[in-house]
Amino acid sequence: MANREIPYKIYLEENELPRQWYNVRADMKNKPAPLLNPATHQPCTLEELSHVFCTELAKQELDDTTPYIDIPQEIIDFYKMYRPAPLVRAYCLEKALGTPAKIYYKFEGNNTSGSHKLNSAIAQAYYAKKQGLKGVTTETGAGQWGTALSMACAYLGLDCKVFMVKCSYEQKPFRREVMRTYGANVTPSPSMETEVGKKINAEFPGTTGSLGCAISEAVECATTHEGYRYVLGSVLSQVLLHQTVIGLETKTACEKYGIKPDMIIGLCGCMAQEPATAEKIKRSYRHVDMVFGTFASKELPRLMYEVLTERKFAVDTAERAEECPEDIPAVRTEKYKAGVSIMYGCNNFCSYCIVPYVRGRERSRKPEKILEEIRALAADGCREIMLLGQNVNSYGRNLEEDINFPELLRRIDALDGDFRVRFMSPHPKDATEELFDVMANSRKICRSIHLPLQSGSNRILKEMNRRYTAEKYMEIVECARKKMPGLSITTDIIVGFPNETYEDFQETMKIVRAVKYDNIFSFIYSKRSGTKAALMEDKTSEEDKGKWFRELLAAQREISDEHYKRFLGAEFEVLFESVYKDGLISGKSGEFIITLVNGDESLIGTMHRVRVTKTHNWAVEGEIID
Repeated sequence: MANREIPYKIYLEENELPRQWYNVRADMKNKPAPLLNPATHQPCTLEELSHVFCTELAKQELDDTTPYIDIPQEIIDFYKMYRPAPLVRAYCLEKALGTPAKIYYKFEGNNTSGSHKLNSAIAQAYYAKKQGLKGVTTETGAGQWGTALSMACAYLGLDCKVFMVKCSYEQKPFRREVMRTYGANVTPSPSMETEVGKKINAEFPGTTGSLGCAISEAVECATTHEGYRYVLGSVLSQVLLHQTVIGLETKTACEKYGIKPDMIIGLCGCMAQEPATAEKIKRSYRHVDMVFGTFASKELPRLMYEVLTERKFAVDTAERAEECPEDIPAVRTEKYKAGVSIMYGCNNFCSYCIVPYVRGRERSRKPEKILEEIRALAADGCREIMLLGQNVNSYGRNLEEDINFPELLRRIDALDGDFRVRFMSPHPKDATEELFDVMANSRKICRSIHLPLQSGSNRILKEMNRRYTAEKYMEIVECARKKMPGLSITTDIIVGFPNETYEDFQETMKIVRAVKYDNIFSFIYSKRSGTKAALMEDKTSEEDKGKWFRELLAAQREISDEHYKRFLGAEFEVLFESVYKDGLISGKSGEFIITLVNGDESLIGTMHRVRVTKTHNWAVEGEIID
């Protein structure tokens, strides 16, 4: 069998369908954390879960000891309508990539839902029917899961209530009507049919909904109507259990043709840099072959060689103080835009950030190497280059040559080629008037800048070790806008830093209202082990943090609504990047404004002049005029 030619599609016979689901948790040495009851913060019991889910599904959710669970014959009979699914050898993709790797994928689109979701939908509907329930409730985003469950319920004669995220309900009428064709009751969420829906609509009028809203409504509906239970198409262990038919079929197909996948699993990045992480991975996750940290990217070939030839766990978390890695070949997925690292590491030691501990101190690349890389990208047709570094404003401080970030920008600006330049992230404490002068006089540098505020409270900024004040930050913004009227500014904001008060938060809101950011990237504070902030006692409640976070988002929505109106009638140079939806192509202007135009995929990677004809609070729409 091992020498048989492998076809494009490997098909199995019906009698080769799996007869059992594989419960992977039974074979895990370290079991996943249990589901917690949000009221008691204790592991959920079968009785508690059975108020929400079908009893048999609740049992499957809690079972981490039974390795194989029999698939009921009724479900196997249903599977036969679209299973076994073929295992496809991606010969064309292999050729296009020029790779020696053998690529396979499982085709799971041979059913009305167009995805694998039907595998679990029929199981959940079956157990609801077996329990004697009237029906089930669920949520759906794009509609695939809702379609799958509607089909399964129609097959078994169950009532099906689907809460569909409102924006998808409006934008995907085909999905919506397919569900209704199967007899499902489809409601846009948030609705006025549930208490939680009414509350969300009252607090956020005009909201387009979210998966969280839809889940909340579906759970409320199930728990307040006798004879109904809630079912979910992802996340839960029972869903993983039902989807193992895919892997089991794949295993059988590979065995038929003697295919033995040769795979190396590695973990890399910031957390992998910590020796304790490597030790934990080696001890607890035996299927992982290698772990390497942020200093060891050049060592990847050596580590892979060790794994392949010595069949041992390979690790490299050594911290290296040498110069930046250079001349490592890069595979870029997009020809029209690219990121170019100009430095690595960080010296700032913000109290909430792990980066200096795992990426080391600042090391700048030599300017001639950066310029050489950019020349090559420009010659290859690249239209946008993003300069990358943890704090690009610190560039050059460790180099023998007397050069800073503004001077590097001058040299890049003088290069030949039709491309534009962005950079991130600058630290406000190092943003100088010289930088803004260079940007204002540049032919290539985009008129947008990301200036992370984090907090507007001087007390919190000091606790964060940010080394600037709110007043100094506003001086920087005013200087930048004086040099470049119309400059687009975005920012990062952390809400709920340890012991932050509402008064502290309001200081942040003052700056948000004064600056009128084009966009903010906001986060509720989360603890990072190994940082100074992680050791702080935090008396700020999670409820308050969530409330302030929502207040910030609501305020920014209002600001963006008004602020984006200034673009009406304006003209932008837009680099198109992706399909937004049928007939609309999305790109970004030099001001980093998302811009939508009518068009097709042929626009992707091209740059055009666009006149703005309509504005939203997150993007603009326009027409190509060149």
